[in-house]
Amino acid sequence: MNNVVEKVLPFDYCCGCGVCSAVCPHGCLEMKLGENGEYRPVSLDPSQCTSCGLCLQVCPYSGEVPENEETLGLQLFPEGKKEHSDNLGQWDETFCGATNDEEHRLKAPSGGLATSLLCALLESHKIDGAIVAKPSLESPWFQPTIAYTPEEIRQTTGSVYHVMTFGPVLREILQGPEKRYAIVALPCVVKALRLAQKKLPRLKDRLPFIFSLTCGGCNCLHVADLLCVMLRSRKLGLKYRSKTNSTKSPDFRITTFSQQDERQVRMLGLFGFLWINHVGQLKTCGMCDDLFGMLADATFMDAWLEDYFLEPRGTNLIITRNPEITELVKSEIARGAVSAETINPELVMKSQEVAMNERAYLSALRYDYEKTHRPEGSIMPCKRDLITQRTLTKEEKKEAVRRLRFHQQTRKYLAKMSRYHSNPDHFYPRIYVYRVFWKVLCSLIRNGLLEKTLHSLKFAKDKRNK
Repeated sequence: MNNVVEKVLPFDYCCGCGVCSAVCPHGCLEMKLGENGEYRPVSLDPSQCTSCGLCLQVCPYSGEVPENEETLGLQLFPEGKKEHSDNLGQWDETFCGATNDEEHRLKAPSGGLATSLLCALLESHKIDGAIVAKPSLESPWFQPTIAYTPEEIRQTTGSVYHVMTFGPVLREILQGPEKRYAIVALPCVVKALRLAQKKLPRLKDRLPFIFSLTCGGCNCLHVADLLCVMLRSRKLGLKYRSKTNSTKSPDFRITTFSQQDERQVRMLGLFGFLWINHVGQLKTCGMCDDLFGMLADATFMDAWLEDYFLEPRGTNLIITRNPEITELVKSEIARGAVSAETINPELVMKSQEVAMNERAYLSALRYDYEKTHRPEGSIMPCKRDLITQRTLTKEEKKEAVRRLRFHQQTRKYLAKMSRYHSNPDHFYPRIYVYRVFWKVLCSLIRNGLLEKTLHSLKFAKDKRNK
């Protein structure tokens, strides 16, 4: 069969977006949660598959369509008034600011501008609804849903640091009444949606606005299990990026929202150790070269700049690529809903400089490994020359192997921990979670990655203390 199950899953490169299941003309695919805590497409009835290849043509990791983020961006935004950047892609304007709604800003992960602009699109009747992440009190903790009022949009304010699948909600949009929607997604999902819009004009009409967040990697659901254990509860709601007790913008917490005695895990503490080492992240994150969501109408991120570190309420940076969104931002500023000003794009890149350089380096390592080890005749995912043409040393090639081995080992540790977590009467999870940290540390040492980890931790500490 000519589909993603046969051509993509054998290499384990799937971001779980669910776009393939939404566009399948025969409804042959459904997204299921696997033992690694990641969503994967499953063939419901293989006999119904006609090998049309549509699922492969919308998959950002199949390589069936020779389009990367750069070539797609030039097609989508040919009229960007600023020059092209290898990291930002095509762009129209860059802004820095925050919402003037103080209550909303304190609840938002950073400056609250993504939610504010979604509400503005809805109130100006440019869209009929917005696809956002709705929190819940049990696994999988967040699910994509459609919000039809500004109040519903504001209730979903927040970041999500684990995988979600958009298949069911996209199928609802395609098969439902003719309405217009906006969506907030990660760069890999944005690319899948753009590829799907090229094949399905209906999706382009019904999804006219696509927003992205800068992405340092997407975790499997087992990481959320681990956080629940660290917060001493097996069934609760997770709130990523809480500003409770924060004195600086980088000093945020992961908390619960289902209990009156709110429990906290510092992002720059033990969980930060896992984050820096990409523990629990999807395998696809290792080959993603798009930090800034180059195919989105607008990309939102934190202002990780020294001038804004002492603002605990958080501040946004925005890259707009669609002139209509640029004008929307300016109109929100003019009417006093938003306080923002244009900012030099070089500062936008500087705010993400460490992640930007690391992403380019690690994706080049992984791409070279895959190119060398895949069977002859296999199609590689279509990526930019920035990583595909990079020349690696012999030592860097060895590092690629060590990093992949580390990823596979830590994946097993988290899966075992999650199996204990699923039993509410078992006392072992809270003990095993510390074993996970110990095993991760030992795996770093075995694979020769500890020195780089210590350097990253020192950098994070220095940044926090500035």
